[in-house]
Amino acid sequence: MPQREQAMRRHFHQAAARCGFSVAPAQEAAVERLARLAAELARPAWTFPRPPRDLYVWGPVGRGKSWLVDTFYEGLPAGRKRRLHFHDFFRRLHDGVSRPSGRHDGQSAVDSALDELIGDSRVLVFDEFHAHDAGDAMLIARLFKTLLDRRITLVTTSNYPPAGLMPDPLYHHLFEPTIKLIQDRMDVLDVSGPVDFRRLSAPQPDAGGRRFATGLCLPPGDAALEALGFAVPAPANS
Repeated sequence: MPQREQAMRRHFHQAAARCGFSVAPAQEAAVERLARLAAELARPAWTFPRPPRDLYVWGPVGRGKSWLVDTFYEGLPAGRKRRLHFHDFFRRLHDGVSRPSGRHDGQSAVDSALDELIGDSRVLVFDEFHAHDAGDAMLIARLFKTLLDRRITLVTTSNYPPAGLMPDPLYHHLFEPTIKLIQDRMDVLDVSGPVDFRRLSAPQPDAGGRRFATGLCLPPGDAALEALGFAVPAPANS
């Protein structure tokens, strides 16, 4: 659907303009691929035998990975989509797998926990995927295989290329099958351009823009903190 692809591409550039930026050259390929994915997802599921290819967006910190996938997510129609930070998702998955449920098969436990977390979502967006803990390696491996075997499209960001996951040389070999699975089953998008956007001066957004950089630092005791629901300490006795 060219119209849906063009609409998503326009959505990216408008979102950047609202923040006072333009899409960086290193991000253009990711924008194009995410726009194409939006068009693929707009097709009825019965018109193609497999879901669209999954995406793995990686680059050093400050390259706008989260902005890219958040903007993509916001531009998708409502319903059957889920966005989760990987750390929170994995903690909840671990709790779900560990919870007594009468099941004894490990794969079934993962499936059951996933059903609770993602329901009937057709698109799942993970932010900041990583694998450092050798103790979690097998569960993460099982998670990715289960997700990639389902009719769901996975979009994830990471600070590491797939080959850089589980960097500890003592345990890296344990994760190599999962790395190969990611490389075989996901399109890997490198957005590691030269610009660290965290170090740029924040431009003034237009009236519709919103940036964390425009926030204020409020001293303890400020009435605005109380209005936001934060506890305001009582003044010290003189």
